[in-house]
Parts: sequence; structure tokens; C-alpha cells
Amino acid sequence: MASIHLIRNSAYSDANILTALSLLNADDLVVFIDDGVYNVSHPGIQQLLVNNIGIQVYVIEHHIQARGITAPVNIEKITMANLVALTDQSTQVITWQ
Repeated sequence: MASIHLIRNSAYSDANILTALSLLNADDLVVFIDDGVYNVSHPGIQQLLVNNIGIQVYVIEHHIQARGITAPVNIEKITMANLVALTDQSTQVITWQ
């Protein structure tokens, strides 16, 4: 497994997130956590997912529930325990905030 990119900020408030996500490798994982969960509805993020079909994207379930947001079907909801397991399998973790 390659890198996990933890996205903690919303692209609505920080456009640098879109730049960072444009540098993903095909086998990287993206996990939206904290206020990063607002990205599930950002048009730029949705376009990124359309253009990079192979990239796996996750959102922390209780973070999205706490903010009253619904995840699109192409973004899988995971628990913190799932995130720990993914982290254990990755080569590196990069946090964007």
C-alpha cells in the first residue's frame, strides 16, 4: 500500500487542499477527518474523484455524523479503528492541515 493522505481542513476555506490532492499517486488513499469531512460535497473534490477513479477515499464516520453531512456513495465511511488498521498497512501518512 502507498501513502495515506489525512485531510483535516475544508477546501472551502483552504484551496491548497486541491493542489495537494492533484499530486496523488494512483494507489494512494485519502481520508477526510475533522473539518476535512466538509470536502465530501466540494465540487473540486468531486471532480478529482471522477478524474482519478482508482483512488480510494474514506471519511471518518463519527466526524461526518457530528457535522450532519451525508457522504456520497463513492466515499466509504470508516471508524477510527479502521483508520489505525489502514495506517498500519501504509508506507507513510501525510497530514494536510
